[in-house]
Amino acid sequence: MGFGDINYYNEYYGVKKQASRTILTPNVDKLGRSGVSFTQAYAAPVCAPSRCTLMTGKHTGHCTVRQNDQTHIRKEEPTVASELSKIGYETALFGKWGLGGAKTDGYPLAKGFDIYYGQVSQSNCHNYYPVLMYNQSNKTYIKENIGASRLTCGFDLEQCVWSGDLWTDKAIEFIENR
Repeated sequence: MGFGDINYYNEYYGVKKQASRTILTPNVDKLGRSGVSFTQAYAAPVCAPSRCTLMTGKHTGHCTVRQNDQTHIRKEEPTVASELSKIGYETALFGKWGLGGAKTDGYPLAKGFDIYYGQVSQSNCHNYYPVLMYNQSNKTYIKENIGASRLTCGFDLEQCVWSGDLWTDKAIEFIENR
């Protein structure tokens, strides 16, 4: 789910969406109307530092992840997930992480997320048809993508599995099971 998929922000900015393409987000909309709305923010020009600012609430100059490399969020650094967990929320993350590998203090499950399905390596995150995903702490192989090249997957959409579809399916499953 992206920024434009949340109905509250579409209402806030006066964006009209087709009803058939709208994801219903009544609880998020209620939070937006009754809580704090983040309508202006700063991000870094590359992805890992931007995710660090999103997860920690820190300005890019104060985040420990300042470039696209293998740097991970420090153990003592709180995230939005760790703070929400403290007050009883169940948290989940589906998708690209790149802020700490599987056996580091920066792994999503170590940073407050109860559920994680996605890619942790910054470099692997740029392949939209990955061979490997992490499901919690377990490696999961996407058999349809094994041996296929980016070029093959880009032209033969029936052969390969797009990461965005995998993440969306897991997110929907998470929501429907609650």
